[in-house]
Amino acid sequence: MKDEKIIKDCKLLVSNISNEKLNEVITLISNKKIDSKSSKLKLGSCIDLDDDEISLLKNILVNFSNQQLPLIFKLINEIKITEEKFKEKTSLVWTGPVIFSDYAENTSTTMIRMINSADDSIILFSYVLMENTKKIFNSLIKASKRGIPIKLAFNDGEKEKKKVIKMWEENVTLPKIFTFNPHKKGTSLHAKILIIDKSEILTTSANITSHGIHSNIEFGMRHKGKIANDAHKLIKLLEKKKHLVEVNV
Repeated sequence: MKDEKIIKDCKLLVSNISNEKLNEVITLISNKKIDSKSSKLKLGSCIDLDDDEISLLKNILVNFSNQQLPLIFKLINEIKITEEKFKEKTSLVWTGPVIFSDYAENTSTTMIRMINSADDSIILFSYVLMENTKKIFNSLIKASKRGIPIKLAFNDGEKEKKKVIKMWEENVTLPKIFTFNPHKKGTSLHAKILIIDKSEILTTSANITSHGIHSNIEFGMRHKGKIANDAHKLIKLLEKKKHLVEVNV
């Protein structure tokens, strides 16, 4: 029973952190930089994970040797990748007090994975933006370095562009930033969506804020298919009709 619980913990950790972070964990374990004797404080200083993820990793390290764990993590990740190829096109995404769940993917991790998978384009809408969402922006910066064009749209693009510029890396191409141009008094850009390559979309209640992607209760749906391209066409129409206007950066 205990072994089943530890294997389940391994699966939860692999499912809820990005492949990049997983590879960092595997490297640290393989090089004996972290082990069962490592404190949570040391683990946190070695790798950038949330408190719940650090606690989960600590529990796993206590129950497996450094020789076993890299292989276990790699096998679980390979199984996860294979399963993702055959799973339903639509999946549930949430932010909530229960970080690890069998029923829904975590908002922050889902967004990072989607951004990291982009080959052609990224569109991100949020009503507001907070500067304490650096992990999301690190992924966007890496995408820009790969030459992926990025569009960001906010209710008040002029206000939010200052935060984008502050979080952005020097000498890396900035995203195009759009602001909402109200067609009626009292209306707003309230959508929160992420579109990747016109083929995958996340619609969510979560703004790009620390509360939205880490601590509120938020729900969303991730979908792969034609709907993503339809949403992309609607956004192009909003630009054409001047309901979305690019701001100077």
